[in-house]
Amino acid sequence: MNKAHVKLLQENYEKACNEILKAFCQTYDLQYEEDAWVAGDVGTIALIGDYCIDFQDVMYMLDNGIAFEDWLRWYDYCLDAHDLGLDTPNFTSWHKGCPRLTEEQIQDIKDKRQELKELMDSYKKNQNVF
Repeated sequence: MNKAHVKLLQENYEKACNEILKAFCQTYDLQYEEDAWVAGDVGTIALIGDYCIDFQDVMYMLDNGIAFEDWLRWYDYCLDAHDLGLDTPNFTSWHKGCPRLTEEQIQDIKDKRQELKELMDSYKKNQNVF
């Protein structure tokens, strides 16, 4: 395979990725931008509005007719999980029901973290610790 053929394949791949991203944006009523690929790296991560979305998630959602709201729930779960020091599953695994904490469990951890912070602040105040 010569360099010209490889270059043609790369151009076709980039065109296909851009068309798929455009279809994704149309499907989910999102604003499509030609320069959406992070660092110009076509076929990896796209910045759509305020969201960074992996091309594999784009493909999975289109292939399976998944609602954007499901992806948003996963996105929010990952933000919470990361903030709490928990593992974050990829979207496909999450959507298929991989083990994860419930919203109630996450809220319980957040509440306990807040209680601990308040106890520590009170202790520091009473002990004159900075």
